[in-house]
Amino acid sequence: KYSLYDDSSESYVPAYLVMGITKSGNRKIVNLDSAAAIDSLINAYRNHMYNVALQDHPPVNEDLDEYKIIAKKLFAVIIEPFENELEESKTLIVAPDGAFNFVSFAGLVDDSDRYLIENIAVHYVSTGRDLINYGSDELLNKGLFVMGNPDYNYIARPELRLAGATGTATGNLRSGCGNLAEIELGPLPNTQHEIDEITRLWKSFNSEPISAFTQGEATEDNFKAFAPGNRVIHLATHGYYLEGLCKSGEKNDFADENPLLQSGLFFAGANFHGQYADSLGIDDGILSAYEVSSLSLEGVQLAVLSACETGLGEIRQSEGVYGLRRAFQMAGVHTIISTLWPISDDMSTDMINLIYSNSNAPIYERMRDMQLAQINKLRNSGYVDHPYSWAGYVAFGGH
Repeated sequence: KYSLYDDSSESYVPAYLVMGITKSGNRKIVNLDSAAAIDSLINAYRNHMYNVALQDHPPVNEDLDEYKIIAKKLFAVIIEPFENELEESKTLIVAPDGAFNFVSFAGLVDDSDRYLIENIAVHYVSTGRDLINYGSDELLNKGLFVMGNPDYNYIARPELRLAGATGTATGNLRSGCGNLAEIELGPLPNTQHEIDEITRLWKSFNSEPISAFTQGEATEDNFKAFAPGNRVIHLATHGYYLEGLCKSGEKNDFADENPLLQSGLFFAGANFHGQYADSLGIDDGILSAYEVSSLSLEGVQLAVLSACETGLGEIRQSEGVYGLRRAFQMAGVHTIISTLWPISDDMSTDMINLIYSNSNAPIYERMRDMQLAQINKLRNSGYVDHPYSWAGYVAFGGH
């Protein structure tokens, strides 16, 4: 996304430019001109996914028909100009900018009603610069850190800290948005099953150590103390993203604050919003993306953010999306799996089995296998194969 000078208005307007590069080095550039129509289309895409998520039943044919109208338009804009090049390729590596960060390319639909993922594997990277080290090996940490099923009403007390959890507190920086202070979280008992299943699968395929934290031990202090140094981090909790909830003029001027404060994760004690933590120098259970970005997570191969909308954040032109995904990358994580819309428990279970199975295949290939299996399962069971049910998880980075 860039600023294009418009002669008629004598001003700059946002526009999109797409560059495609084949393995052999052939390049093709397509100018999509004004971004207004494209951003409006992507906004319709996102609204559709949210509306489906709010239903009390699985997607139906009417939902799929509505989705395909939008998805085909997006396919025509972003994929169709490169169809000839894609016919010779096994993998599409995408470095999205602007609102395209909110699109799951796997679910885009061509003129023959086939999903893009049925024709080619899709691998996301944050920027084209990531391709410089594409496929390189790294020295990795050891061990699994898993945290979930937090007790959001837990009252943190210094004497109950685990040994080694010193409590960085980072000033307990929180967004000035009043909506954040009004959030009251309900329990997530299903994430306990998620954690139990992850540890079972890990032990069956790995001899590396496991650090698991739940209930009152699922604190922000313990995350900051014990997550660094592990090979894999898995967080199963509520997330937040404050897009559009606050307007300029609120206390602390929400409109001008660091966008990394406007998304994050909730841990034990979060419902008190610092009431018992701030004065004690203990973290408040609200882990902002800003705080994540200040951590040292070098050598972490994979971070799984199993919470709703963890892949979202504020769009900054030419700088992608500022949010949790970007924050974990800034902290040094190699690959981040996050979500673009609210995810069902069934989808989470399938993702867990995929990630922690005994497979040496790259994450993006395993993601494709999971998505194709889910599509076939839905079709064979007589359900609608709407991408809401299988395309919400995206993996950025890695190889």
